[in-house]
Amino acid sequence: MNFNYIKQEIGIFEQMKAIFGGEVIPCTVEEIAELELMLPDSYRLPMAYKEFLLYGGHDMGRFFNL
Repeated sequence: MNFNYIKQEIGIFEQMKAIFGGEVIPCTVEEIAELELMLPDSYRLPMAYKEFLLYGGHDMGRFFNL
């Protein structure tokens, strides 16, 4: 996956993940499409947020369990 908006943040997070451990579990493109279907027709998720979901939308390891 080519990340344009969160590329730098992923690099920083990968360094933190090496310290705190855990597994990063992404959302699928299909799951993100289903999520967008729940929004009103004129709304779309920002691309940076979609990238976040594609990187670790289900689980971000132990980083947020501190």
